[in-house]
Amino acid sequence: MDPNSLSVMQGAAGAAGGDDTTKYVEEVFSTYVYDGTGSNDMPINNGIDLDGEGGMVWIKNRDIVWDHWVFDTERGENLPIYPNTTAAETAYSANSGLNSFDDDGFTLGNASSGTNSANPGYCSWTFRKAPGFFDVVEYDGSSPSAQDIPHNLGCKPGCILIKCTSDASDWHVYHKSISATHGLTLNENYAAGTTSDFNDTEPTSSVFTVYQGNGVNTSGRTYIAYLFADGDEAAAQIFGDDEDESIIKCGSFTTTAGGILTNPVDLGFEPQFVLVKSTTTGSWYTFDTMRGLGAKGNYPVTLTPHNTDAEYPWTGDYFNTTSTGFDVPVFNCFSGNQEHIYVAIRRGLMKTPEDATEVFNTILGATPTTDAQRPEKVDMYWFGKRGGWTYNLQVADRVRGFQSTNTNSDDSYTSPWMYTNDVTAETASGGAIHQRHGVAGGPFVTATSASSNFLSYVFKRASGFFDVVCYDGSNSVTAFNHNLGVKPELVIFKSRSHSQDWIVKFQDKDNYLYMNNNAAYTGGAGYFDAEDTTTTFYANSGNAMSSMTNFTYVAYLFATCPGVSKVGGYTGTGNNLDVDCGFTAGARFVLIKRTDSTGDWYFWDSVRGISSGNEPYLFLDLTTTEQTGEDRIDPLNAGFTATDYGGGDINTSGGEYIYLAIA
Repeated sequence: MDPNSLSVMQGAAGAAGGDDTTKYVEEVFSTYVYDGTGSNDMPINNGIDLDGEGGMVWIKNRDIVWDHWVFDTERGENLPIYPNTTAAETAYSANSGLNSFDDDGFTLGNASSGTNSANPGYCSWTFRKAPGFFDVVEYDGSSPSAQDIPHNLGCKPGCILIKCTSDASDWHVYHKSISATHGLTLNENYAAGTTSDFNDTEPTSSVFTVYQGNGVNTSGRTYIAYLFADGDEAAAQIFGDDEDESIIKCGSFTTTAGGILTNPVDLGFEPQFVLVKSTTTGSWYTFDTMRGLGAKGNYPVTLTPHNTDAEYPWTGDYFNTTSTGFDVPVFNCFSGNQEHIYVAIRRGLMKTPEDATEVFNTILGATPTTDAQRPEKVDMYWFGKRGGWTYNLQVADRVRGFQSTNTNSDDSYTSPWMYTNDVTAETASGGAIHQRHGVAGGPFVTATSASSNFLSYVFKRASGFFDVVCYDGSNSVTAFNHNLGVKPELVIFKSRSHSQDWIVKFQDKDNYLYMNNNAAYTGGAGYFDAEDTTTTFYANSGNAMSSMTNFTYVAYLFATCPGVSKVGGYTGTGNNLDVDCGFTAGARFVLIKRTDSTGDWYFWDSVRGISSGNEPYLFLDLTTTEQTGEDRIDPLNAGFTATDYGGGDINTSGGEYIYLAIA
């Protein structure tokens, strides 16, 4: 490459994702797991526009010892480089690696164990160029002089990875926490050392500086740099509805002598991806929510960028997410009394949904019928059998995660289940969960659930609609952070660690309900000491919400999202009663509970049928099989109709009811 071509190359590269409408992390980052097929032109539709905006794709075979493969739009298709080696880029023929960068992801070839051999499982991380998040810059070396390399992050980089693509060379790493006078090596587990790679000059919002030679700036060689934004910079806080949030953080934490954290790391958001490295000798680790990263009690699965190892589970409470960051609560693989650097990316969905099918679906059997039902699109899963089931509905969610003591076997992974009609703590004995690739057809799906006699509801966490928060009990009235973005209207609490009732709080009413039985409102005036907000919800002490400091809990938070969901209440009339939810095509899911007197938790869905005649229904609080032959609700474009069918559980005159409806 012509050493004088830097400005030409940068002009061709364009700005780091020049789309001014980019606001949300789901537009620029994706973790996507898949099974290799060995077939040509295998599309990976992760929703990231690489063709128009540019970026980088990082792929690792999860099941066997093999290189990490990295592609980017600046160098082009089928030109991998390898984070675990010093090798230069390899030029592969068509259909041998990554065939194309697309407007909704990328397309793979068939001839490489690195990307798409038949049978192995793979993990891919996609980073789209965007100001405030990520950039890719290709440049020519200029030794014997240092040079400033322009970039388009629009803010100071927090981390930079540099690799010579034309010759064998180490990967050189800048991280803000160790400054430009020190560096790390991505392809090795070395400690951070004094280096002049970055000319002892901190990067700015427009350039980073590379020293002469030293593997980052040798004349006649070509280099690629991957830049991750410093999310603490004001110029990076440009995401979200109000364009005032960051989606990436680069920082460090220091462990105690036992290798734990005294206090969790506060990112200001819940992460979905974390890259971690000790500044002393120690492994690089990558964690993500698709492979088990979650709340306390998870067994996250890790990959190590500096070597070829297959993934393996951390079988212990080692590395956990919180609603605002992450924690290292017990002794683990991290070194004690050492600093560790990280790059963390915010969890989506940040964007408020406009189409309910993006965040909720009903499945009969195990096979997803839309992309929204794929494993990576699901955060909570309700599973049950319509006829003859000991427990009516089992509940699993991605935040509480997956547990495994074996590697590389889908059937070895289980999820902590809870049962809606039972007070027992979560248990991993509810069934094997295919969490790795959605094998046998679906998200969080058991191997036995292919029959249409099985019913599944799948929920996606999204701003304004639904959130999941795990927390530790405090034995006091405590505010816990959430990421719903609006004030929650329906909060469901359950102890994960101990046998406790399911507690339901509705629109900050003084009273509460039990989801596992049919009791009326309980508690009395002033029971809830504080009102929930757009950023926090409150759990009271001395009950099943936060009674003991050694208890762990989960809370499911729902809100009214215009055109998508409605949390509300009505007073029964004894006659057909239209319930307006603000929908345009009726409700696909309806949950109703009477509150002023005893009444079961009824639910219906449009897949089994909501019609003007009889429709089947089930209960959250009972083991009763599916009921038919009764016309309790009717369809209504704006929501649903509670009919005048006999019985007081749905629409008795003067009765008070709450409901959750999803369009």
